[in-house]
Amino acid sequence: MAGMRVPRFFHDVVIRQALQGIYVGIAGANDNAETLSRLENPLTISPEQIHGNEVVRYGFLSGIRWLSAISEFVRSDDIFESQILTPFRLSARYLLTIRRMREPTTTLQGLVYSVSKPFFSKFFEQQVIDLSLIIPELGTAMLYRCPAPIVPSNCLFKECEIPYAQPIPIMNRIHPSRFPSGLLSVGFREIVLDRYAFLNISLKDLKAASRSFAFENHCEAESAIYGKRRLGILCILSGRVKYIDEATIILRDILERDSCTLRLSPLCTRSITKSEELRKEKLVEKPVKALSIIWYHYSSGRPENPEALYIQKCDYDLEALLNDATGYIRARGRVEAEKIRGLYNQKVVELLSKDIVFDGQSLIWRYGESSRTNPITLEFIRVLDKLKEIRAAMRRAFTPLISVLDGRRLLTEYYANVIHKKNLIPILLTLIRENEKCSCLAISHEELREKIRKYSDGYYYPGEFEEAIYLLRGMGLVRSVKDPRGRYLKPSQFSYDVAYAAVRNQVGSILRDLLEERGWLSIFDLSEMQDYPFSMLFRGINNLANEGIASPLYLRGFKIPIAWRKVRDQHDVELILKQLNSKISQITGDVLNVLSAITHPISTGKLAEELASKGIYVIEEVLTALLQNLLRQGRIMQTGDNMWFYPWERRIADFLERRQAQIFTEKEIIEAINPPYNIRTYFRQYLDKLESQGMIEGIIIRGLGECFRWRSSDPDIIEQQNKLIIKKEVLWDALRMLREFREVDIETFKAKLRVMLTILIRKRGYKGLNAGEIADNILQDLVKDGRIRILGNHIIYRGDDYL
Repeated sequence: MAGMRVPRFFHDVVIRQALQGIYVGIAGANDNAETLSRLENPLTISPEQIHGNEVVRYGFLSGIRWLSAISEFVRSDDIFESQILTPFRLSARYLLTIRRMREPTTTLQGLVYSVSKPFFSKFFEQQVIDLSLIIPELGTAMLYRCPAPIVPSNCLFKECEIPYAQPIPIMNRIHPSRFPSGLLSVGFREIVLDRYAFLNISLKDLKAASRSFAFENHCEAESAIYGKRRLGILCILSGRVKYIDEATIILRDILERDSCTLRLSPLCTRSITKSEELRKEKLVEKPVKALSIIWYHYSSGRPENPEALYIQKCDYDLEALLNDATGYIRARGRVEAEKIRGLYNQKVVELLSKDIVFDGQSLIWRYGESSRTNPITLEFIRVLDKLKEIRAAMRRAFTPLISVLDGRRLLTEYYANVIHKKNLIPILLTLIRENEKCSCLAISHEELREKIRKYSDGYYYPGEFEEAIYLLRGMGLVRSVKDPRGRYLKPSQFSYDVAYAAVRNQVGSILRDLLEERGWLSIFDLSEMQDYPFSMLFRGINNLANEGIASPLYLRGFKIPIAWRKVRDQHDVELILKQLNSKISQITGDVLNVLSAITHPISTGKLAEELASKGIYVIEEVLTALLQNLLRQGRIMQTGDNMWFYPWERRIADFLERRQAQIFTEKEIIEAINPPYNIRTYFRQYLDKLESQGMIEGIIIRGLGECFRWRSSDPDIIEQQNKLIIKKEVLWDALRMLREFREVDIETFKAKLRVMLTILIRKRGYKGLNAGEIADNILQDLVKDGRIRILGNHIIYRGDDYL
C-alpha cells in the first residue's frame, strides 16, 4: 500500500473497540442482535432502535458507527455487504439461535495461552481478567473475560473448564450467562502441539495472516513481551531453527524457501533455559514447531514480530514440512493436489493428516467433523463453514485488508472528498490554525467548538460535533492527547495534506487576486490573513510559484522564501527586501528577548507559545527559519531535535551590544540577565572569554572596580563610552568631596570638577571630550538623583539616602 494511507478505523485498537462494542450490544440485549441480524445499511439505524442499559446501548452504537465509517473506504458495496456486514449478521443470528435452544449454554474446555493483568470492566462493573484459550472443540481460540477472583493462580498453559458458556464467532468471545464461583483447572497435562492441528499456518502465509481482515481468525490476547492487549492469530509455525538467542528465534521452512523472525516470550525463554532437550545449541538446524501469536499488522506504532509462546521439537524434518502444508491447505479450505506437490513433494500429499480429505483432485480441510455432537458447537461450526465460503469468494488466503479496501480511497484526494462531504473542513482548519499558534498545546472539545464559531460562523450541535471528531480521529487526521483536565485534540501531520487538498482551489483563487492587487506578498502577510491557516496559504503561494505565476524572493540566511512577487511585476526587489529585513530584525529581537528570560532549552513550538503569551504571533515555519538563521550566526545553539538554547556568554554579548554606549559592572550585568544562582559563579569565565575574543573590553574605574563595554568601531559610540567612563570615575571623587564639605559654592565645585576631568581625560588619552560639558552633566545628574540641592550659588549635599 505504498503511497496510500490506511485509516485509523482499521488499526488494532479501533477494531478491538468496535468488536467489543458489537459483542456488548448483542450479548447484552437480544433486540440488538435482532437488529444486527437483518441490518442492511448501518446508516439507517437510529438511537431509538438500540436497546439495553447505558453500557450496552453505547457499545452497540459505537460498533454500528464504526461499520458506517469504514464503508467509505471499502472497495465496493458488494464487498462491504459480503465480507463485513454478512459475517456480523451471521454472528447475531447464531446467538439468537442458541439462546432459543433447550440448553442455551455449554461447558467448554480449553488451554489458557494468555492471561491479562486485572482491569475494570464497565460491562461487568468489577475488576476482570482476560483469558485467551485454545478451544479444540470449536477449532479456534477464544477470549473469556471473567471476574479476577475466580481465576486460579498460575493457570497459564493449563486446561480450564468454562461453564455456562455461549461462544460467539467473529468476535471470538465466550459470553458467560453467569459466572461460577471459581474456574476449574483440569490440571497440568503435557502440552502436545500435535493435538492442535487446526492452528497450523504455513510460513508462506505469515504476511497475509498478519494483515487478515477476517475477524474469525483473530483472538484478543495480552502480549507478555509488549505488555498490552492486541488482536492476533494464534497459530503453530513449523520449520528449521536457523538462529536462536534469549529473545529471538528465526525459523526457515524445510525447503529453505520462506523464513520468519519470532520474539520469544519470557515463559518460552525460561522453558528453553531449563530444558536439556531445548538447549539453544541443540536447537540450531533442528526442526521445531512453535505455538505463536501473529499480531495484527496495522496499528499506531511499528508492527510487532510474532510472539513465540511455546516450542517443541519435531521428530523429523518431514513432520515440520507436513505441518506447513497442512497450514497452507487449512487457510484456503481446498487446494488442488498438483499445486501441493509442486510446492512441497509427492510424499506430503500421501502423508497429510486425517483432517485433510483427498477427493481425487483436491485436498480439502475437514477438521474433526465426526467428533462433534453438542448443538451449540455444531451451530458454531456451521457459522465458521459459512464464513469460509464467504472468504473463499475473495480468492485470497486470510482475506488480507488490501483485498477489502479500495486503494484509490486511501489517497489524499479521497480523504479530502470525505471531509468535504461530511462537513469536516471547518473543524480541521480551526484545529490547524490553533496548532500553528501554539503548537505545544492541544485544544479541548469545548474550546474547539467556540473557535469554529469564531472563525467560520459554523455551529455543530454536541452530537454532531462528537460524531465529526470520531470521523476525523478514525481517518487519522486528529489525535487525542491525554490530559488530566479532559479530552484534548491536535491535528496530525497527514491532516495538513488532506486539508490543503480540500481547499486548494479556494486558496489559490484568493492568492491570485491578492497578487493582482498588490503585486507582491510577504510571508508575514500570509501569517496575518484570517481566511485560511498559514500552512494552507504557504502551500498555495508556493504552488503558484511552481505554476510560474509568482516568483519567490529569498533573504540571505533563509532557506524558505520570504516573499513572492507577481511575475513581471514592477516593484523594486531591493526595496521589498529592505522592508522585510526591518521586519525580520524586529521579530528576531522579540525572539531573543523571550529566550533571555528562559534558563533551559526550549522547543520551537513552546517558544511560539511563549511569544504568543506576550501578544507576538509568529508562525512556526517562520520561527524555525529565524532560529536557523540565529544558529548560523552563532547567537543560539541547538541542543536536540528542535530544542534551542540561548548561551549565557551570548546573552552577555547581546546585552552589551544592544547597549553599546553604556558601561556596566559585573554585578549590573548579572542583575540584568538574572541567571540561576548556579550559573552566576561562571559569569567571570564568560566575561573573560568574550574579552579574549575581542567582543567586549574590561576597564578599571575608580570607585566601581572593573567595568565592561562593547568593543565598537563606531567613533560616535566610542566617544559616548569614553565620556561615560570619565563621568563615572570623576563622579566618585565629586561625591567624596561633597560628603566632606556638605555645602560648597557652585562655581568652586564646577571648577574643581573641570580640573579633575581634564587630568583624567589626558591620563586616559581620550580625545574630543569637553570637560566643561561633562561637569555640567554631572551636576545635572546629581540634582536629578536628589543627592544635591542648589540654593542660590550654593550646593547642599543631601546624602545617598535620596537615591
